Amino acid sequence: MIFDKEETRNLLKMLQSKDKENHVIALQAIENNANSDYLSELVLLYKFGIAETILWIDNAPKAWALLEKHFPNASTAHAVSSGACLSIMLGNNASNAALELYFECFVEQMKQFLDQLNYPTEKFEINIKLKENG
Repeated sequence: MIFDKEETRNLLKMLQSKDKENHVIALQAIENNANSDYLSELVLLYKFGIAETILWIDNAPKAWALLEKHFPNASTAHAVSSGACLSIMLGNNASNAALELYFECFVEQMKQFLDQLNYPTEKFEINIKLKENG
């Protein structure tokens, strides 16, 4: 499996499901393809998924080993800052597709945050067009 934007988005949907069985299936797929080439995608999946850290440890130990180097004290993905994740991704030369998906998820998370604060938003946008690496 190649962690392109659509495949990563599909895995993320599974990791955002309320059904833990979906988390386990997604993590097993991630584990089968876990390597440092996909660190940016792993960071994104960990940050925006809701699978518990213990599920990562149990079902995707190779993937977790890559993440743990960057998040040694993270008991949950919610404890990981967006800035730290973005810094890791940029330091790992993340693909444009991974960065685009990261920002899409970030915008959605910010919209949900404002809704929770009783500031429902009709529209929340951040438009970023990344230059092609050439």
